[in-house]
Amino acid sequence: MRYIGLLMVAIVCETAAAGLLKHSNGLTKLWPSIGMLVAYAAELLLLSVVLKAMPIGPVYAIWAGVGTALTTLIGLFMFGDRLTPGAWTGLGFVMVGVILLSMSTKPEDQSVESGQTVSSQTQ
Repeated sequence: MRYIGLLMVAIVCETAAAGLLKHSNGLTKLWPSIGMLVAYAAELLLLSVVLKAMPIGPVYAIWAGVGTALTTLIGLFMFGDRLTPGAWTGLGFVMVGVILLSMSTKPEDQSVESGQTVSSQTQ
């Protein structure tokens, strides 16, 4: 459960970095650029810790899907971006895909809390 929390913090860092990247105006504003670099570094560090204990497929699906949704909301509320009905539908499909991929991971494919992975292949 601890790793899910770290994954959520990594997603928040990633979406904050994306917003700061937009705000940096092509990396021409110093403080948003520095904040973006710090947020991306924190996100990568946290994601690397999570991947020590959890399988990459579901982790990446959750990270990418939730990150996409949150980044879209940042664009809507902070930068005035607008989405067409087709774009909203596509975003919905992304979220459904994340849920399906996360649910389809077999229990024996899950990593144990100690960070050691459990092989799904038997010999």
